[in-house]
Amino acid sequence: MEFAELIKTTRVDGVVLSCPGLKPVTGTLCTTSHHLLLSSQRVGCGGQSQKELWLLICTVDATEKRLANASGAITLKCKDLKVLHLEIPGMEECLNAASSIEVHKTHKQPVFLGTQLMLCRIHEGKCPLQS
Repeated sequence: MEFAELIKTTRVDGVVLSCPGLKPVTGTLCTTSHHLLLSSQRVGCGGQSQKELWLLICTVDATEKRLANASGAITLKCKDLKVLHLEIPGMEECLNAASSIEVHKTHKQPVFLGTQLMLCRIHEGKCPLQS
């Protein structure tokens, strides 16, 4: 069975990403067979620069989900000790995203954590190789 077949919701708009030391970012969360991608929404021409998160799902060590009335939150604890908090509008979308992450992270794949861990990184602008 392909990983893509296990993804129930591939795209969710209006997701808020919170990370220690960074301002919250609102954007679109996309789930692929191996990555979580979050791309922020630009604010006008002279506004905030676009931010992106590319997270390899196999680097997620633990997930926690909390549900409220019509929304939910997922906390991702990565193997490099980063903690990401996703606030997802819509209870069904939150449950689907959480189950997709759980299924993918439990699949056994080797993870190589080198000295320059770039698997879980937020970058700005058009040059993603800047550190």
